[in-house]
This record gives sequence, structure tokens and C-alpha cells, in this order.
Amino acid sequence: METDVDQRDEHMGTSLTPGQSCRQCPEGTYEKGGVTETLERGDTVVVVKDVPALVCDVCGNSLLAAEEVERLQHILEQAVAQGIELQSRYYQPVREGKEQKAASASESE
Repeated sequence: METDVDQRDEHMGTSLTPGQSCRQCPEGTYEKGGVTETLERGDTVVVVKDVPALVCDVCGNSLLAAEEVERLQHILEQAVAQGIELQSRYYQPVREGKEQKAASASESE
């Protein structure tokens, strides 16, 4: 089964803020936290740890902001392009200047 970042239902609720009620269970509330995401495409599997998310304090349901989903998609695309079969890494947010330089470098290749 392929799980691409764009296929996640959980990122739909990115307008929520910490303290709001969980969409999955009536008892919980969302708090800032981190989750581990496993991404798959073809023969490539990437496990990304400590992805910023809102996490329900009761059931563990998680919501990712749109920018986190985009970053995960980019990480997966890079791994596929490099022919990586299995990779485990910690999430590192991209700083704007660094991301722009990386995009420019990849466009010129």
C-alpha cells in the first residue's frame, strides 16, 4: 500500500489551534506535539520523526499544518529521486533562505 503525504486525511483540519476539541474523540483536546510519519512511494520508505503537529491528548489523533505536509512531500520526492529504499530521519524545518537556495540549485541541474 502506498501512503503519500497528500493522501492524509488528518491534515485537513489545519485551522485548529491548541486547546480545541478533538475531531475524533469527544473527550480530547489538541495540544502541540510531534509525531512520526512513515511515507511510502514505490520501493521508497521514509520515516520522519518529530514532525510538528497538533496531537489529541486522549486518542492521539494528529493534524499537520499545510506547510508541514508540503515539506514531507518534498522529503519523499527527494528520497525517490535519489533511489533511496529506506531512510529514517528527524524532521528539520527549512529556513526560507536555505529552501530558496536549494530550489535554485535543483532547477539549474
